[in-house]
Amino acid sequence: MHTNIGVRLKEIRKKNKLKQTQMAEIAHCSLRNYQNIESGKTQPGYGILYNIVHGLPLNPRDLFALTLQNDARAEKTQKLLFLSTQLNDSQLNFLCSVGELLIKMEPATQSEGRT
Repeated sequence: MHTNIGVRLKEIRKKNKLKQTQMAEIAHCSLRNYQNIESGKTQPGYGILYNIVHGLPLNPRDLFALTLQNDARAEKTQKLLFLSTQLNDSQLNFLCSVGELLIKMEPATQSEGRT
């Protein structure tokens, strides 16, 4: 089970005692866009997440606090997140493309731990 990124952003905002308007400023997006992200109506892009991570005292791993039932999958997911922080932009784009192709070829099923 993955934690919704909007829910996670709301937790981070409240922990830092910020208002949505302040988070929108940090994220460099409109208030409406930020509200839609927190409510789960839209997903944040890389730029917004980058701005939030660099605008707050926040470790990127904290943004993606995952709660997975399968410990082996959780470990692999954390490893992938760590490795992605070590890649340059070109390598990261390539990794994302490969991941998208893999999903198109054989989507993960609910029984494999993906929700």
